[in-house]
Amino acid sequence: MWAIGRDSGLVAGIVAAVALVRLSAASAGELKLEFADVLPGQGPVLVAVVPEKHAAAFPTVANRSGVTFLQIDSRKPPFSTTVEVPNGRYAVAAYQDVNSDGVLQTAEPFGIPAEPWGISNNRKPAQRAPNFNDAAFVVGDGINVQVINLGQ
Repeated sequence: MWAIGRDSGLVAGIVAAVALVRLSAASAGELKLEFADVLPGQGPVLVAVVPEKHAAAFPTVANRSGVTFLQIDSRKPPFSTTVEVPNGRYAVAAYQDVNSDGVLQTAEPFGIPAEPWGISNNRKPAQRAPNFNDAAFVVGDGINVQVINLGQ
């Protein structure tokens, strides 16, 4: 039987803590990334999930706090992964590191990627590098899916 008295503050505190945990859990979304046109067995797919606070640096975001870096094994389909991120605006940049050197190879003189690459929303501007707004999408509660085409 519930009694109201000196311990009721403890009960109220526990109820508040449970509500806060539920609220915190609701503010995180599950981001499922699927990759198309992966060259099977020809190097890992390297992925950066970039929050809006790093929009100015997109797509070159190496070593930034708050950026989630992932690696997909191209020898083991399906080529997908799921990561939990706080709700918000994100962009994803990915490339298949065909020669496994950890660097996106480019063709001179314009720096056009020579390895398969893609961004969320699958926009590939013809005359410039993609920016955050080209790739931006919103992660909300529940499962959020982005399919990224790595075709050149």
